[in-house]
Order: sequence, then C-alpha cells, then structure tokens
Amino acid sequence: MASGYGKRFGSNKLLADFCGKLLIQRILDITEEMFEKRVVVTRSEEIREVCTKQRVQVIFHNLPNRNDTIRLGVEVMEDMEACIFCPSDQPLLRRESLKALMESFENRKRGIHRLIYENQEGTPILFGKEYYAELKNLPEKSGGSYLVKKYPEKVTKVSAFECYELMDVDKPEDLERLCELCKKE
Repeated sequence: MASGYGKRFGSNKLLADFCGKLLIQRILDITEEMFEKRVVVTRSEEIREVCTKQRVQVIFHNLPNRNDTIRLGVEVMEDMEACIFCPSDQPLLRRESLKALMESFENRKRGIHRLIYENQEGTPILFGKEYYAELKNLPEKSGGSYLVKKYPEKVTKVSAFECYELMDVDKPEDLERLCELCKKE
C-alpha cells in the first residue's frame, strides 16, 4: 500500500531518505522474492517509476480513499490463497515477522492474521481469500482493520520480533527517530 497523501509529513514520505534509501525501498527490499506475487497500489508517479524499474507490478490510480486502494489490490490478488497488506511506511519491519504471518496462515489455511508486539496490535495484516469479497466492498475510507473489528474471533495474533517493527512514519520527526533506531542495529 503506497497511496497515502502524506499530509502530516508535508510531502510524499515514501520518497524521503531513510538511512540512504527511499522509504519505499525498505518494503520492496524485505519482500523481494518472498511472495508469489507483489503489487504496489499507488497514486504517485514517482513511486510507480521506482517500482517499475524493479519489475514490481504497479496499480496506478487517482481514487480518493483507503478502501479504493484495498479493492484495487485485492482484485489483482484474487487467484492467491491469501494476501498481506504491507504499509510502506514501517521501515523497520522485518522479513522474519512477515514469514511468521505466512507460517501462521499456512497452519490454518484461512482467517485473519495480524502482527502484534505484546499488547500492541499493528500491521501488516494477512487475509485469507474468504475475506476478498468483503475487502473489495469495505465502507468508504475504511481499511482492513474494519474486518479485524468485525470478526475478532477470526483474528490470529502473530508476534513481531521487535516492538519498533510496528512503528510507522507520519511526520519528519518519526522518520528521524526510526532512522536512529535503524543505525543502532
């Protein structure tokens, strides 16, 4: 998911420098060769160019809401058993945590699987294909967490390896703080 407007950041945060790379590059790097299919849904021409150069499928749109972004992504993933919505603004997300989400799904072959750390719920969230129809018809401005709230009994919580993996970038100071954490690793 790379369709945010970056209002709080003041510009397209995914094009900001994060420890020597574009912020969008972090999620592209950790998901490389990990999934059968990767798709970036964006309204940014610059993000489309970055992804196209790396042979990542892009859905380019100008629709206004989060539910639009999700619908467009799910439509391309309908042949998959599950899909993971990975926000592009969590630069410290680890590949191992994504693998843990996938393994959780493999054990059940259905359901909703959500990354957490201790009691803090976060993203990414993996949805089995039984939720695709509802994901394509979410209420306006809603995201996948709408279904998490609707079906709490269907949610499997999967522990992230570190608390900072769930932290996202909303403002420039968030980017600076997370970059400092990245340098300490």
